[in-house]
Amino acid sequence: DDVGLVFSASIPFGSSARAAPAIKQAQLANEREPLDYEERRLSLHATLFEIYQQLSYSYSAVETLQNHVIPNAKQALSEYEKGYATGRYSLLELTAAQRVLLDTRLEAIMAANNYHRYRIEIDRLTGAAMNTGAAR
Repeated sequence: DDVGLVFSASIPFGSSARAAPAIKQAQLANEREPLDYEERRLSLHATLFEIYQQLSYSYSAVETLQNHVIPNAKQALSEYEKGYATGRYSLLELTAAQRVLLDTRLEAIMAANNYHRYRIEIDRLTGAAMNTGAAR
């Protein structure tokens, strides 16, 4: 009826002088963490501001093209068609007016594409849908 017991203890032998660099490194890492967070936050804000500026520009471009440029191009094309029918303008001038209208429509589509792309990018970065209060 013998019973045995084994006990083990591990006690590190060292001095505080040997541990000082590791302690200092851990303290500096703890002090650096809030600064890294603030740097990432400011970088995100700068990126969001830049994208928002591009979004605003794209919206203005779409609005200007649809409300001013395209109607003027349609009016000019109508005048060229009337002039072509009466023999005042050549076919070359008529096709140039048609091309201007098509180019402005394409530009409006591209600006609208950019607007939606920037809006999606803002939604992706913020993790929430943009609520502007306006039907854009």
